[in-house]
Amino acid sequence: MSTYTVKPGDDLSKIALAVYGDGSDANGQKIYEANKAVIGSDKNFLRPGQVLQIP
Repeated sequence: MSTYTVKPGDDLSKIALAVYGDGSDANGQKIYEANKAVIGSDKNFLRPGQVLQIP
């Protein structure tokens, strides 16, 4: 597993595009599921500096 540090303006689709080359909802959901404890219940609220695990 690798990590990704959230940058200003990032959302799960942008992160999925950057790490997988595909910003689909399914890939964004995969990142969310692996990081629920970090992100919380609102997957649309990412804070710059959060370190996410990339499955």
